[in-house]
Amino acid sequence: MFWIIADLHLSEKDEKEAILFHEFLEEFDKSEAGTLVILGDLFTHWIATEKGTTSFQRKILEKLTKIKKEKIFLIGNRDYFVEDIEESPFSFAGKKFKFRLPSSKIVLFEHGETINESDRNYLVWSSFTRSKAVKSLLNILPQRILQNLAKKAEKDLSETNIDYKSQIPFEYLKNYAALQSEEGVNTIVLGHFHKRMSLEFEKTRIEIIDKFFPKGFFCTMDEEGNLMDRVFLKNLADGN
Repeated sequence: MFWIIADLHLSEKDEKEAILFHEFLEEFDKSEAGTLVILGDLFTHWIATEKGTTSFQRKILEKLTKIKKEKIFLIGNRDYFVEDIEESPFSFAGKKFKFRLPSSKIVLFEHGETINESDRNYLVWSSFTRSKAVKSLLNILPQRILQNLAKKAEKDLSETNIDYKSQIPFEYLKNYAALQSEEGVNTIVLGHFHKRMSLEFEKTRIEIIDKFFPKGFFCTMDEEGNLMDRVFLKNLADGN
């Protein structure tokens, strides 16, 4: 069974959310689920290099490392170079993760920010900032300057292309579902849009997962690919 979360946007500015995420990880570790899927944007901004990772982020990553179950990380629009981490806490880190269920159905997990091809400014920005040349430049910058740049980039991006973040690009999702169905994919699971939505297309279903906070929202997926919506913070309050 999978536990699936998306868009946590953890920050040292909100210690309570970090504590709650630690408690969520403890519940996952005790559960019968074998895999945790994080659909990107774990932090408000994350340059996953030695200098770019903050002490706050390291504590979260250390907690993830202690959990010996499978952990899948799908890179989001706020995540940079996660796939290159040495001694990574994740079993897999990349843009897409395809999995064949025991039922033989195929599930594709990804963040989903590049599906909307109309958001050309972001697509160009994303390609440039994740290049090897940029990573090499970042590696020679002093740590303080690097982390200040990361904060500024996150702030600038949060104030741009708001329409693309708030609106569901149904036509592009439909086209993407058709493209993936040719590859045998039965279900696509996305984050990014901060809404919970199920879209049924001719051969492929798209499941959009809501952001984790403020309710502690997550989904479970069984061996048949069926999703169940759950709320961690409610369970915590009820003592369940």
